[in-house]
Amino acid sequence: MLSSDNVNSTALQQLTREVATFATRGGLKRLDFALNSRGEPDVAVFDFTSLSAAQYACSVADRKGRPLCQCLVGDALLEVSFLDVSFTFIICIFISHGESYYFDINV
Repeated sequence: MLSSDNVNSTALQQLTREVATFATRGGLKRLDFALNSRGEPDVAVFDFTSLSAAQYACSVADRKGRPLCQCLVGDALLEVSFLDVSFTFIICIFISHGESYYFDINV
């Protein structure tokens, strides 16, 4: 479905420019795309129909008598960002007493 033969690259680039203009209220003067390895504008469509996600975004476990915060950080909108992990880390330090705690941040 998302093969390059089925995607109108020109229309996709135009849509991307329109979204960027709307989101920034016309604040961007230049809307040039970075070029990919083939020298083409780096614009793509992603298929999220087979997406899988972790059950817990973050967990704290006891490691050698100290709390170990384990968090997923990714580039997808479903995963927590670095700032979310930092916030979770601070909370985990204050409430962890050697037991394992699991936090579902994606709720």
